[in-house]
Amino acid sequence: MIGASFKNLKLIKKRLVTINGGLFLVVSVLFIVNKDPIKILSLGLGMVFSFIIFSQLISTQEKILNKRDKNVFFPLYFLRLLLYAVPLTLAFVLKKELNLVVILLALFS
Repeated sequence: MIGASFKNLKLIKKRLVTINGGLFLVVSVLFIVNKDPIKILSLGLGMVFSFIIFSQLISTQEKILNKRDKNVFFPLYFLRLLLYAVPLTLAFVLKKELNLVVILLALFS
């Protein structure tokens, strides 16, 4: 059963990369047409961290369900919160180079 679960997680990650990659390309083309490289960079940053956070969430759930180890929930939850804070902090520090709204939209996609 664990092997089947691992296959399903790999399939979910593969589909997520495909869907987010396609979304990134479509939206990037729109930003290129509008000649706005700041939004392209912000979109890429948000989507990369979105994928990292989602992958970390999947691995946390796998550890809790397969190993029945509930003690890992809070440390990994705080790690996920820190991962959300990284692109937001970068957006506040680099206000002229990054667009906060685009990062937020990409981060929660």
